[in-house]
Amino acid sequence: MNPYRRHLIGLPLQRSVFTNIDRAPTLVDLTGVLPDDRLGAWLNDAGDLFLDVAHVGQLASAIPDRISPAWLHHMACSLESACRGVGLTTELCRTRARDADASEARQLIADLGASVRTLVPFAILSKFVPDALYRAAASSGDASVPALPHDSPGTMLTRESFALFEACGACGFPPDRLLAEWPAVPADIGDRVRTFCEGHAGFGPLQWEAPGFEDPRYVFTVLQTVFAESDGEQVRHRLRGGAPRRAPAEATPSPSGHGARWPASTMKTLRRVTVMWMEFLERETWYVRRAFHVGFLPLVHRLAPDFAMWDVDMTADDVLFLGLDELAAQRPDLALARSRRETYLANSGYLAEHGIVPDRLATMMGTA
Repeated sequence: MNPYRRHLIGLPLQRSVFTNIDRAPTLVDLTGVLPDDRLGAWLNDAGDLFLDVAHVGQLASAIPDRISPAWLHHMACSLESACRGVGLTTELCRTRARDADASEARQLIADLGASVRTLVPFAILSKFVPDALYRAAASSGDASVPALPHDSPGTMLTRESFALFEACGACGFPPDRLLAEWPAVPADIGDRVRTFCEGHAGFGPLQWEAPGFEDPRYVFTVLQTVFAESDGEQVRHRLRGGAPRRAPAEATPSPSGHGARWPASTMKTLRRVTVMWMEFLERETWYVRRAFHVGFLPLVHRLAPDFAMWDVDMTADDVLFLGLDELAAQRPDLALARSRRETYLANSGYLAEHGIVPDRLATMMGTA
């Protein structure tokens, strides 16, 4: 089988949160469709994502016949619980990292890892469930596109990025100057930029170690690319109107041939749950990336000095090459982590594709 996405994930720490993705069908009660209820989905040691498209088709075809208020409620609660679990555990890790002893830090890492592992299979489900729900509604006579009841996460990020662009520009610091002079900028500009980055940590690429909105230079590049050559008034007008809503794929007849109209109350719930998935599509990377930058990294910083006492050859970023279970253990194999690090750094194609410069890992660990 060819990979669904080749070289998707580089860091072993991030790869280790994909261990449960084959159990995705059980999370939304799509049981009894696949053998042993296991989806053909896995991540190999090279970071390639494999996804059995035949399995995906079988699950999508089963959805119309599962639709009922109880089934939709179960799906909504499962998705909401997984998102809330990652969010709450991330914040707990952030607040406890400074004062936690080594034992508590390892337990927090284990807890956050468990919550992220629960959420990641929903990201696999999001590749087909929202469209299948939309098609089911369309086949029952409602082909209108559900809309979010509020601005999407992407619209809010764009609005707040533009506010930063205008505020810095009004003080004589457009993005090109910020890129040239950072971090040697006035204190008020520096504080505003750091506050923005802290508040928006989590937005960015799927790859945790690739620069994202937690990185000021990444933010300045985005501001330069998106706004520097734009007409400010047009941007303000567009943002006041909100961003266009994302529509699922074009409606087609349901694979199962289901054509009966569900009761109005079921259709209302169906549309509400479809909207939940649409919003999750914009947030799924944010949840797990924020868990890493806001939750995991402070705890890794806390444990790095302890690891160094056990292994004099250890560098701070070696710990990024441990899996979740290894990182939460009392005595992880740091020699194995260094071996993985060498393999990772030899993959020049992956590093170049995701803009990972030689000192990126050390910068993340605060040792550059």
